[in-house]
Amino acid sequence: MATLVRDIAPPPPVRPIPGPTQLDAWPHTSRPMPWLIAVFMVMVYLIPFDRTVLPISLPFNAGLDRLVLVAIALVWIVILLTSDRQPRFKHAPINAAMWLFVALSALSLVLNLRDLTWDKELTVSFKQLLLTFTYLFFFVVAVTSITREDLPGFCKLLVLLGTVSAVGTIIEYRSHINLFADLAKLIPAAKVHVRQLRAHISATTRVTYGGPTKHGLADATMLDAAVPIAAVFMLRARETWHRVRWGAALIILMAGCVATEEKTALILLFVSIAAIVAYHPRRYKNWWPLLIVAVVLIRIAAPHSISAVIYQFKDITRSNSTAGRTTDYPAVAASAATSRTSTGSSTIRCSAS
Repeated sequence: MATLVRDIAPPPPVRPIPGPTQLDAWPHTSRPMPWLIAVFMVMVYLIPFDRTVLPISLPFNAGLDRLVLVAIALVWIVILLTSDRQPRFKHAPINAAMWLFVALSALSLVLNLRDLTWDKELTVSFKQLLLTFTYLFFFVVAVTSITREDLPGFCKLLVLLGTVSAVGTIIEYRSHINLFADLAKLIPAAKVHVRQLRAHISATTRVTYGGPTKHGLADATMLDAAVPIAAVFMLRARETWHRVRWGAALIILMAGCVATEEKTALILLFVSIAAIVAYHPRRYKNWWPLLIVAVVLIRIAAPHSISAVIYQFKDITRSNSTAGRTTDYPAVAASAATSRTSTGSSTIRCSAS
């Protein structure tokens, strides 16, 4: 009997399925670069960094964003030189598009070098080009430091920061008080320059509410960036509570966009929602009642904001923002005519000689 019985081999050890806390994914990671990028995102969405100056003597403007970018760059370079897991840059269409955009910006400056020098705008152009290269470097740092596993956490962070920023924008719309400036003043020795809005504004006066930014257009762009992500999270949520939570975040983001009272905010919302619905129309066909709820809640949270934006479209030919652009046309036409006249006169002089 002993020879007929085989020794049964022990079963192979069962490997535990890695859970969210076992994966090396942000925020469950000890890698410094994802945390630094998260800090940068918090600064962008909650602190008016473009109006915050620190009392530090540097060769460049001691803006808060520049100091944070310098710190991120130094840590990234140290990791690049010392770590075994060096950042890798993967070729993708979005990467090529970023490099192409910066290259075209530099080419436009070179082609218009004479005109920029004549108009005394060459210094400003170089500063803007340097800023473009700076954010291109940050793009390279981000895409080489954030892994695929980090993306869900960063998407949730983006929606959270956008929701908080939208709430602050709505409060600014209703009370004309910028809470983000008070948050920036908590930084030791920081000087914050904030444009104070008047408490009583006439109905015909157009006011833009920028939240943590200088202009409402920038604020609307940042809030709209989180709208499609919140919509996807709401669609993929399996529990009712999670759907309600992501749906509430989506409505708050939309209300914050409209509260900026920017025409472009409404256009951005329409384009982003239309694009994401067109991608999976069957999944979103049962969610159209949410738009009705959103309109009602927006009118409660930011009264008259929808009417103000719609009025700008109806009165677009006489709008201050439109008039501010069209008044530049005669100046451009005059300079072009002067250029043609000077060219023609120089041609006549050359032929006469």
